[in-house]
Amino acid sequence: KAFNGCNSLTEITIPDTIQQIDKQAFAFCGLTEVAIPAATTKISSDAFKGCVNLARISVNGNNSVYHSVGNCIIETKTKTLVAGCKASRIPLGIKTIGDEAFVNVKDIDTLIIPESVTSIGSNSFYESHIDTLVIPKSVTKIGAYSLTYSINNIYYAGSEEEFAGISIGTNNLTSIDVYYDYDEPVRYIGDA
Repeated sequence: KAFNGCNSLTEITIPDTIQQIDKQAFAFCGLTEVAIPAATTKISSDAFKGCVNLARISVNGNNSVYHSVGNCIIETKTKTLVAGCKASRIPLGIKTIGDEAFVNVKDIDTLIIPESVTSIGSNSFYESHIDTLVIPKSVTKIGAYSLTYSINNIYYAGSEEEFAGISIGTNNLTSIDVYYDYDEPVRYIGDA
């Protein structure tokens, strides 16, 4: 929690020697962009929690654990989306939306989850203020507190029966409209 709550902190240069970004290190800061250095090999899932102004995320191309596509931090080996921001576009190839990946992210108009995703972690979209979330039929598990009241609409690619077959954790789908059989063509950016 080194810089937790520093609203006036809009810019920071993370030194090349930083190997780890711990729990809530920059939570609720005013950061507008963040660049992860090559040496950083551990990032806590809530390191950038509540950074509502964050619009650009990048990872140094020489980082052996993480990379970035579509303003997302991605754990390369597992293809897990670790952190996103209000300008994120989830790339095709992601397998898992990690725990707290979009927690407290504000002002997302539409977020499309690609067909490669099979699992959405706990608290992934908690208090995220998303107008429209598109979920593919490939998702088989949704963690607790991920699909909460802060999402206005969910569009699911499958039927209502298929949606009912998803393993869904507690405290989800409270006051959210879910629309089934969504088959609009979607465009993905890059590959994870």
